[in-house]
Amino acid sequence: MSSPPRIFHQLAVRTVVLAAVPAAVALWAMGPIAALVVGATVIVVELSRVRSILRAGVPETLGFVPSRPADHPWLDADGFRRELGELDELDFEPTADYTITYPNAPTGLARVLVHPKLCVYAEVSQVRDKGKVTPTTTCLTSMLENGWSLQTSSLEPPAVAVAFMKAKRSVWRSLPQAPVAELLADHLGLRDRMCADLGLRLGGDGTLERYFELQQTGHEARREALLHTNIVTGIARGIAAERRPARQWFGEYSPR
Repeated sequence: MSSPPRIFHQLAVRTVVLAAVPAAVALWAMGPIAALVVGATVIVVELSRVRSILRAGVPETLGFVPSRPADHPWLDADGFRRELGELDELDFEPTADYTITYPNAPTGLARVLVHPKLCVYAEVSQVRDKGKVTPTTTCLTSMLENGWSLQTSSLEPPAVAVAFMKAKRSVWRSLPQAPVAELLADHLGLRDRMCADLGLRLGGDGTLERYFELQQTGHEARREALLHTNIVTGIARGIAAERRPARQWFGEYSPR
């Protein structure tokens, strides 16, 4: 499997190159102070452009539309069957297939399942964006009290999420390519520790409606985090994540 593009490294190089040429001209024509002013101005303009693109790509609301595997012939059918088979062995029950819609959204399909006794949602999904298809991914989600939630996923977190979308009460952990049983054991162990440390109880009622509500509120929290993250700080986080993937985020929770 090829490595994902290092978009933040590319962005940093692009910004430096864009600033270097006019700064060099200003240095030759007017001296070092003018070169610094011109270079800094170009960098500020470029960073403002990037910030606007990031904000435009994260809408306020999401649409959850019923869908079917037959509508997505590019799906990895074998991967879906494998993940769903493992979830079935663990007594998860399927509830619905859907796709997320918003302007310029990538194409995707997700199947939501729920474990009624453990109060855990599972989602098996795959996305196609600009002709590239992500691996089949399983994500387990628990809804807790006071706006807290926990997600455990088999997907390597995208660098942009690590850089800009760290919501304070949305705890997550990534175990890339882990089997579902390992994901569930890790999820329940961390959930028990969170509930004990923070004095929380489980929330939600196991319905599809509550799952979509959780998806929307989680999206709003990540969007809020993006809007309040300094662009320079975010790019620095993104570069660090591309060098060494960040596979967990605890937010306001400090494990004991």
